[in-house]
Amino acid sequence: MRYAACVMNRRSLGACTCILFVAASGCGRDRVSAPMAEPSARAAGRHATSNASASASAEAPGKGGPLQEIAGDGPLVEGRVAFEGMARPVKGGVSVHGVTLDEGVVTRHLGAQGKGGADAHLGARVRVVATLEKVESHPKPGEPVMQMRTGTFFAPRAVESITLVKPAEVLEGTLARSKGLFAIGGRMVTSDDLEWSLRDAKPGDRVRLWGQPRTYVCPPQAQCLIEGSIPLFDIGRAEKLP
Repeated sequence: MRYAACVMNRRSLGACTCILFVAASGCGRDRVSAPMAEPSARAAGRHATSNASASASAEAPGKGGPLQEIAGDGPLVEGRVAFEGMARPVKGGVSVHGVTLDEGVVTRHLGAQGKGGADAHLGARVRVVATLEKVESHPKPGEPVMQMRTGTFFAPRAVESITLVKPAEVLEGTLARSKGLFAIGGRMVTSDDLEWSLRDAKPGDRVRLWGQPRTYVCPPQAQCLIEGSIPLFDIGRAEKLP
C-alpha cells in the first residue's frame, strides 16, 4: 500500500520534503523492547560542535534570580532557566535542547547506571535547571578554524539539577528503506539521524536504537498518511546487532 507523506526536517525548520514510502513487508519481525539500563556502546559520529566553554563541570553554587520556564522547544534565554529535551551525544559532553552539559555533571545528577556513565542516559528525556550565558563566537577573517563551537549559543555557567522525565525507549529490528526515510518497528527514522548515529547503516541491517517517539502532524495542505500524521523516532544512541 502506498502513502504520500510530508516530513518536516528537524535541522531545517520550515523546510518540508514530500516523500513516497512503502510499508516494509518485514515489519512484523521488528519489535519494541523495554528500556535498558545498561548500554553496550557509545554512539558513533558525535557532532563536533562544542568546546570547553560550552559545558559546566561544577555544581551550581546557589540559586540566582527567578526561574524562567522554557516551554517545549521554545528558544533559550540567558539567566536561570528550566528546560527539557532528549539527551544526545556531542563532542565534549551531552546536548539537551542545544545546551552542552559536561558528562561528569550528567552522571552526578542522574547516576552512572553501572559502568555506562553519561551514555546510559542518551535517548532519555531530561529536565535541566541551570544558569545560562549567551555566547557569541565568530572567528575573525584570516584566523585558523579551530575545532570548537562557533556562532551564537548558550553555555551553562551553573547547573542546579538534572532530573529524568522519561527513560529512553528501545526500538529494535531490521531497517527497511522507505523513500527518504527508514522504517523500523512501526516507526520512521530520518536518514540524518541514522547518518550520525550509524554512519554505514543500510537496509537489511539489524539495529537497536535508544530514543524518543514523536508524532509529526501534517499541515492541512500537505499530502500525508490517512491518519494525517507520521510516527517518527528520534535517536539518542544506536548500535548494530549481529
